[in-house]
Amino acid sequence: MQEIRRECVIILIPCGNPDGEIDFCDWYEKYLGTPYEGCCSPHLRHIYAGHSNNRDGVYVNLDETKYLNSILMDYKPQAFLDHHHQSPWMERLTITPGTNPISPECSALQMRELKWYSEGMARDLARHKIRGVVTADEFYDCWCYPIQQEVVRLQNIAGILAESADALIATPIYIPREKLDAHTIPCVECPDPWEGGWWHLSDIVQQMQLSTYALLKMMAHNRQEILKDTVLKAREQTERGEKDPAQAYLIPRQQADVSSLGRLLKILDVQDIEYKELAEDLIVQGRFYPKGTIVVPLNQPYYGMIKLILEKCFYPVNHYTEKADGTIRISDMATLNVSDLLGVEVGSAGPDTVMKTVPASPLAPRDGMPASENSSYAEANRLLSEGVKLYRNENGDFSQDPCGRRTRLRKIGLLKMSFTGNSEEGYTRLLFMKYNIPYRIVMDYELRERIPEDIDVLILPGDSESVLSASGIAHDAPEEYGSGLGEKGFEHLSAFIRNGGRVIAWEKS
Repeated sequence: MQEIRRECVIILIPCGNPDGEIDFCDWYEKYLGTPYEGCCSPHLRHIYAGHSNNRDGVYVNLDETKYLNSILMDYKPQAFLDHHHQSPWMERLTITPGTNPISPECSALQMRELKWYSEGMARDLARHKIRGVVTADEFYDCWCYPIQQEVVRLQNIAGILAESADALIATPIYIPREKLDAHTIPCVECPDPWEGGWWHLSDIVQQMQLSTYALLKMMAHNRQEILKDTVLKAREQTERGEKDPAQAYLIPRQQADVSSLGRLLKILDVQDIEYKELAEDLIVQGRFYPKGTIVVPLNQPYYGMIKLILEKCFYPVNHYTEKADGTIRISDMATLNVSDLLGVEVGSAGPDTVMKTVPASPLAPRDGMPASENSSYAEANRLLSEGVKLYRNENGDFSQDPCGRRTRLRKIGLLKMSFTGNSEEGYTRLLFMKYNIPYRIVMDYELRERIPEDIDVLILPGDSESVLSASGIAHDAPEEYGSGLGEKGFEHLSAFIRNGGRVIAWEKS
């Protein structure tokens, strides 16, 4: 321990989602000693993002992610260990990196380092006779999507995920060996499988402590080598950027939505990616880029992160990912292209392009409130809520000129299930908050009881057919948390539409 204190700086975040922890603790204590002891809270684990809060590593929409990113970018640690929970029926502890495929932009040295860390942690756990620890597991792949511990690998930080098997929150659970969805015979990934039995919260705490301590021991013993690796990884990424045929990405300032371009540049800033602007006009492969075009050179230590944000990437179809039945195994997300999602056009310079660049100047805001700008809707909603009369011109732009068509606020309802785990609903609330859009929550039991008369629009945010159609089924929670519209709810929904109401549904809804 003295060596760790002497050789390492430890930044400890006890809980990345404190609101969720408070909710689960309150829920558990409320039903302790009842038939519902240990059942999951019916609320979203994160007030907006639910279980997907750790998938915000690139977008940085949530306050918790902003906080974590500020630490990662200010201190640039050599390793980042993220403790999570998985199903009680799975392995006792899964330590990544997992299985193929890996993101091609990830440093080769980075992947070797990750395997070294994970095996060292598993070795220490084995010395303490902790069983059921898996490395190189087939469940979690190494494709770098926006999950936090995956994203940091493109920042040359060894991002390690440790997934502990759950108990019933704090109540022990008995798991027979035949019910385990895990390794039950010794193998390379898990040479000492767990044989089933009672599983306690104290077991989870113990393996979290031991695995964290093991990582710190490795870092303390090998401080000089690890620091050297940090430099080598950054050099490798920079050299790959120098050899990349694209050379640099070119982002014109003349975009359909300049506010979205501003959002993209802010994401680059958060990820510590440098960019400049053209000092003079440039023609590349017959395309004209005017002076002032944003230039993102690829010869940077965060080359992989630049590719993730600005280039289309496609999940590989090969013998690592293709299953025997011809389908593709994807553990989480197949692709991520932030510029595409924001609708920002990006070009590439190409090899041997000579560019003169200067430091980038701030974006100039557009005049008025053009309909093409997302930010215009936030401003329009703010003005309307203050009683300002707004009108739409022929092209849809907002103005206070009464010559146009009068616009008004829609009365929006957002359907929310009593027993919810739907981050689509949560993220919609976050969107409404950011764009000053007034709305009200319409609970499922409310729609079962009556036709909503105080809203114009009802949003059904990606709930599955079984969740929507259930008639107040309470799952394993108390009856008052029964979810679903049932027959009456669908009758009232149909009547709402016949009376002129609009329904917006997406994804599974």
